[in-house]
Amino acid sequence: MAQNHITIIDTGYLTITTTTGTQATMANSGSAITLQSIDMTYQGGSNIDDAPVINVSSSGAGAAVLNFGSISNAKITINGILKRTVAADMNLMDDLDDLRKTIGIKLLYYSSITDGYRDITDSIGSTDAYHLSGTTPHIHVRVTNFTIRQTSESDILRYTLECLETA
Repeated sequence: MAQNHITIIDTGYLTITTTTGTQATMANSGSAITLQSIDMTYQGGSNIDDAPVINVSSSGAGAAVLNFGSISNAKITINGILKRTVAADMNLMDDLDDLRKTIGIKLLYYSSITDGYRDITDSIGSTDAYHLSGTTPHIHVRVTNFTIRQTSESDILRYTLECLETA
């Protein structure tokens, strides 16, 4: 099964700037989860509030002035597959569901060091002194949704994991 080597770790910490103190419950006991991913989408907004400012216009007609004060964190969507006939895949389903239930910051990163490719997390992510030895680019996320679909005609389960980037 082809995959994109996308890996996620539940740190159990509530902020991105610590690796000390008490950790909350972690998905997969805090061990890395390599996702059987087939695609990943990163979608970031421009943080513009699209509600027009009342009574503000340069000529009284035309386009209204827009605010810049909204909050619009980037959304990351990962689509993947699990095989119903593979025990490890079926066990992974519970870990994926736990990612949305646990409250710690998650680290999303590209785990292959041998394929020679760069990916979204490598290009947009960053390194820090707290995680992954300070050498692996990653994106700090919170998992907001897990969806899994099963049909009777196939031994493949299709899942979607939705995340929001957090700072």
